[in-house]
Amino acid sequence: MLRYFDPQELITPGIITRFGCIPTWGAYQIVKHHARDFDVNYSINDMGFRDRRHPIGSVPGVKRIAVMGSSYVFGMGVEDDQVFTSLIEDGLNNSEVLNFGVVGSGLSVHSYLYRTVARQYNPDVVLLHIHFNGRDDMLHADLTPVVGKPDPMTERTRLLLRAIPGYYWLGERSHLLARERKSGHGVAIDPVPVDQTRKELAYADVIIAFADMVRSDGRKFIILYEDAVVRGLPVVAEVVRRYGVGVVLDAGDRFAGDSHWSSSGHLKVAGKIIEVL
Repeated sequence: MLRYFDPQELITPGIITRFGCIPTWGAYQIVKHHARDFDVNYSINDMGFRDRRHPIGSVPGVKRIAVMGSSYVFGMGVEDDQVFTSLIEDGLNNSEVLNFGVVGSGLSVHSYLYRTVARQYNPDVVLLHIHFNGRDDMLHADLTPVVGKPDPMTERTRLLLRAIPGYYWLGERSHLLARERKSGHGVAIDPVPVDQTRKELAYADVIIAFADMVRSDGRKFIILYEDAVVRGLPVVAEVVRRYGVGVVLDAGDRFAGDSHWSSSGHLKVAGKIIEVL
């Protein structure tokens, strides 16, 4: 009955979580994601990112672009070949675009992944997508990921669920299981009461530190942002526009019941970035 009266998002469990991708076994893992506005598959490589596997280090004659961000970079809701990172690679000659998007992550996680993972691939360009996964993302002026842990009861519930025979099969088909999994999400960052200007200054400091880190490595640094996202945030807007490429999207460039970009949104974003590169 839940399927008809309260349909849930259905997604292969244990791969994509509120805090990012879990590394998979084998070369690739196909993740199925069914929601009201889309029914798509995600190809996840053995490092847990939505991309093919790339060799470590530089590739002679190939320009590498590392893209850091959250579910918008990951491409939530669209097929592999519709993600803007894939479209940029198709539109540029002798280039590889590496997708390091992690669902539900914030700026501190992007910075951490650049330092610990993306650097190994010697990118020529680092493209950072700015989107706030909660304004509390602005509260931390360091580059260390801050991830809240679920309470013990939630953890016990998850362990019990994963012990069910056919758990992954059920995860792709059971609306009851989907609702239970959704109720078990933790909180990414504990909110701290602080005035808006102080939040913005802290967030701007992280952006500047990230930019300085990338540029000190001898790499080009670009920020991708939407005008609507930074509107009303004057301190942050000033910083992102210093490094950034602004994109204006219409209502038709998003899913009807979801803020994520549809295929037309990804196409517009790709076109804008290709102009800059």
